[in-house]
Amino acid sequence: MLRALLLGLVMLVAASPVRAAGDVETCRNSTAEPAARLAACESVIADEKITGPSRAAAVWYRGDSLVKKRDYDGAIAAFTASHEIAPQNVNVINARGIAYSYKGDDERALADYDLCLQLRPTFGSAYNNRGLIFMRRGELQRALDEFNLAVKHIFNDQSRYLHHYNRGRLQGLMKLYDASLADYAEAQKVNPDGLQVPGYRCVTYISMGRFDDALADCNAVLAKSPNSVYGLTSRGNAYLGKGNLDAALSDYNQALRINPNYVRAYVGRGQLFEKRRNLAAARSDYRSAANAVAARRDDIDTTLARAVARERLEALLGTAAPAPADKAQPSAPQPAGPRKVALIVGNGAYRNVAPLDNPPRDAKLLASTFRELGLCRGDAGARSHPG
Repeated sequence: MLRALLLGLVMLVAASPVRAAGDVETCRNSTAEPAARLAACESVIADEKITGPSRAAAVWYRGDSLVKKRDYDGAIAAFTASHEIAPQNVNVINARGIAYSYKGDDERALADYDLCLQLRPTFGSAYNNRGLIFMRRGELQRALDEFNLAVKHIFNDQSRYLHHYNRGRLQGLMKLYDASLADYAEAQKVNPDGLQVPGYRCVTYISMGRFDDALADCNAVLAKSPNSVYGLTSRGNAYLGKGNLDAALSDYNQALRINPNYVRAYVGRGQLFEKRRNLAAARSDYRSAANAVAARRDDIDTTLARAVARERLEALLGTAAPAPADKAQPSAPQPAGPRKVALIVGNGAYRNVAPLDNPPRDAKLLASTFRELGLCRGDAGARSHPG
């Protein structure tokens, strides 16, 4: 019995390098089934004898898997461990930058992209990812400069597709329509079946007033992804532009059934209600859009939609306020009952930090709402605070 046990241990030790080599191969295989690949990578990580690039790749894949699970802190820790093993690997640093960006920490993301470009000035993905941050911030020319460099340093078909449609999307926002459509066409040559091109081009066509072309693109997206709230809302916007309000309303309602927190759909439906002169419903939707819980990183479309919601809500509340009474006309009788007063304070002016824009603006919106409900008018705005 002892002899048999010893023989088994010898066979296991002899087989372990083969099994380890198989795990390394599976871990590094981008086409492997994800669960099997992750198990192989975890096996590699557990084997302290495996060092260098193979171990770095295994820890990187752990981070990639955690990003897909939205465990960004765990992913950042994994990418950092991989970076410590292979400090010159720009793909690892870029992946950590993406995780920081998903987490909402754009400054650390930008620092990682900058480090990538110090190590490899022709690394197009870092330019692309910096461009996405600047686009979300509304720094459109700065974003365009980055996307131009990304396109200049394309290194494979995947990056060609990604960099061209991102630049096309940005140029559509900048109303550089011919350049935008040319970029979409270039991206579509690489990946004719990709949904990003028709999805974003639909929005560009709407901005151009080409609503039928927009509908064709949005329909192509929804044929393959019928629950895409982005596609449904964009198609609703195209129908709204054409004046088909019933079809637009159906799309907005469907998008909000799928995602009750979707800002773009509330704004589109609010604009539709304005067209129908249902101002109470429009105000309600604009409030929902303005107050919707912000994601860790709102994309540019959501950021722009929130701005529209606030502007339209301010305009509607302003027009809803009673006009000054004509001196020749008697004042309208005030309703009987207790006097209702609300004090609303928006803390926007702190002593030790830069002024905050949102609190005073939100306080004014809330004050206008309360005035509609019959509360007495009072002051609402910024207040100093010794913070």
